[in-house]
Amino acid sequence: MRCAVKRGVNEHISDKQEDMDDKKFNRYLELPEIPRMIELFLEYGKVRNFARDEVLIKEGQRSDLIGFIKDGGFRQLIHTSDGREQIVGYSFAGDFAASYHAYRMDIPSGVTIRAIRDSIVFMLERDKLVEFQSCELQLKITELVLGDIYDRLLSWYRDTPEERYRGLLSRYPAILNEVPLKEIASFIGVTPETLSRIRKKISISKNS
Repeated sequence: MRCAVKRGVNEHISDKQEDMDDKKFNRYLELPEIPRMIELFLEYGKVRNFARDEVLIKEGQRSDLIGFIKDGGFRQLIHTSDGREQIVGYSFAGDFAASYHAYRMDIPSGVTIRAIRDSIVFMLERDKLVEFQSCELQLKITELVLGDIYDRLLSWYRDTPEERYRGLLSRYPAILNEVPLKEIASFIGVTPETLSRIRKKISISKNS
């Protein structure tokens, strides 16, 4: 995808964004340029309501739209060779809903993005966002997205399931209020029964 020089965007964050919870499940949200990018969505994006379990984009589908989540949340999932759904990522309120690699490379999405619950999303066309994003910002976002993926890959080989669960809670403790435990189990690569045993072990250790 081509880069472009950033165009004028108001310096102040929209009042609509002030009530957002300061949650950062994905590290690229820590970039200083992100608030101005969010404002672009709030000013020019078209509001769309997604019902629980409604799909924003399907695996294998192309899309020229990217969403900013005003309220709600989305899961990213893939389908394994035996037909199971495997959760590979999340985006919550204050984050963006998109298959970033597919968006950057203008290729079919490698994941399905589905609403966790009823959600409000500001949808923006690719061309409008390209006008704002500089090559430098695109590079920064890509580096952080790839960094998160690499860290998760290392964790799968290095950490025990309990360590992955503890790491997830350390990174984003609010996830317990956002998604059911069976989805957290899928995200860290264990069965719900294994996660239940992990949580029981942690609870006992805290109370001992």
